[in-house]
Amino acid sequence: MFKGEAKTIPFPGTATDAVLARGGTYLLVVLGIEKKLAIVNIPKGIIEKILPLSSDDVLVAGTMNHILVLDRKKNILERYDINNFTRQLAVKTPVSGVVKSMAAGSASNGPVLFHHAQNTEALANAIFSVVDLMKLKELPVDTKGGSGHYSSYRDAAHLRASYNGRVFGMWATSHSPTGLQSMVLTDSALLCKYEHDSVGHVVPSSDGSHICTGSGIYTAGLKRIGSGVREVSKPFVPTSHPRFVIGLNLNEDSRENSVAGDIHEVGTDVALFQLPNLKLGALGNNRDSWIKHDFTIDKRIYFNYDSHALVTIPFTNDSVIVQ
Repeated sequence: MFKGEAKTIPFPGTATDAVLARGGTYLLVVLGIEKKLAIVNIPKGIIEKILPLSSDDVLVAGTMNHILVLDRKKNILERYDINNFTRQLAVKTPVSGVVKSMAAGSASNGPVLFHHAQNTEALANAIFSVVDLMKLKELPVDTKGGSGHYSSYRDAAHLRASYNGRVFGMWATSHSPTGLQSMVLTDSALLCKYEHDSVGHVVPSSDGSHICTGSGIYTAGLKRIGSGVREVSKPFVPTSHPRFVIGLNLNEDSRENSVAGDIHEVGTDVALFQLPNLKLGALGNNRDSWIKHDFTIDKRIYFNYDSHALVTIPFTNDSVIVQ
């Protein structure tokens, strides 16, 4: 671990997206305008590598040992070895149509979940498909419990994966209600659950045993967890440890550092302790309600239990802060 209590790591560009890899010890930061991917080693507090991107329209996913980069302009999917950052394989996108989202577990060996539509017409059919990480080929997986609520190209659906890659959460920011959806991956099927409600972000815990939302905590089967006596609508984001979550306090004013956080144990309403200043800056217009991109607040706050590192990406998008 680096010396000192906190370290600010400036980006060589502007962050437009971020995902975890290697079980939460790496943060993959997309610098879309500059066509770069900054790979942040969280325990060391450094940018370990910068990979060039072939386009400013890419999707990135991280697993335990690999980095996936999908160029949506060229329709090419690449897989990189996270140990030496060399490209291992490049193939034509293994699913049909237009890829809208891609997600994988940061501590998994795949597979990868894709949300893709037939074309760019508003009502074009959109489906979910599962892709093998090593072969980069679609797997024959059935969707049970319905095909999912986000069935059109116009649905701005957001996908999030548990660290182990077995549970996926999703919601949309294109219509109301935004939806509360989970998909649990078994050996042969995706088990889909959906509630017609608005709860903000929908992000699985590291082991997929529960789901953190912008309005409380749920099981993977979408049953609310906790007594519900207090803070029933409080936003939560997961940590690397399935037992603990970060509760967010989103102040309504525009003062600097208006987002605060504390650590909760799942199933309890009382915070264990308050976190240091998250240093996100003023919330202002950075609310996620109808956001058009995928860089939502859950991608800006991480806590790695093993290294005791609190990681935040300020709304200025110019750096990452490790405390």
